[in-house]
Amino acid sequence: MNAVELRLLLARSGMSQDELADAIGKDQRTVGRWCRGEIPICRCADIAIRVVLHHAENGCPRPEEEGPCALEGSAPHTEASR
Repeated sequence: MNAVELRLLLARSGMSQDELADAIGKDQRTVGRWCRGEIPICRCADIAIRVVLHHAENGCPRPEEEGPCALEGSAPHTEASR
């Protein structure tokens, strides 16, 4: 993922940089630097960002809640489905 894609995904999801930083356990300054293209986004962060933003964009339940998720088809978010 590059800075342009990250900014696009953030805009599409309606999530702020601060909210994303909190959700993935990163400092807001790091997320800001990613968005400006100042530092690369590592693969682990890329995956976490995509999952978090997918959930924000599609109104999926949080992992601790039960309910369907478009990422998993119709499978509910439960320990058994992870």
